[in-house]
Amino acid sequence: MAQIQNVVLAFSSQLHELNEKLEQMETTLRKSYIPPGFDLIGTRYFYIEHYDRKNWTDAGIACQQKGGYLAAFKSQEELEELHKELQLAVYWLGINEREKEGQFVSVASGKAVEYFDWMLDEPFNWQDIKQECVALTLGKMTDVECSREFHYICQLDNKI
Repeated sequence: MAQIQNVVLAFSSQLHELNEKLEQMETTLRKSYIPPGFDLIGTRYFYIEHYDRKNWTDAGIACQQKGGYLAAFKSQEELEELHKELQLAVYWLGINEREKEGQFVSVASGKAVEYFDWMLDEPFNWQDIKQECVALTLGKMTDVECSREFHYICQLDNKI
């Protein structure tokens, strides 16, 4: 009987080790998988929607369905790299001030955004119209009404 228990314990231990290895492999595969349409631009992966237009909320949902988040940028260099891939259009970004006026946060991280490259005189609420969502036009950021329909840019990570 003791031998059977030893065999069962050994088998159980091996099974546990195999399960741990399988979980590690699954995690590695998940991290290395890049969803279709995301391209390495600079040091991060982005998806640029050139054809479809959505309001800000629906653009965020579309990014989530693709496996990402509406985008925000780390630096001027990153924005310049991305700008080379854009068409002459307006693109939604994952930055908003919906919770508190003047406090712009990233939808990817939930943290305050530190890098901006605003258009001249932005951010600005024209005639008291709520302009709480940030878009990119001609390589510069502007705040506009979230209900407008634009193209959009997704990022794969949630760093910013």
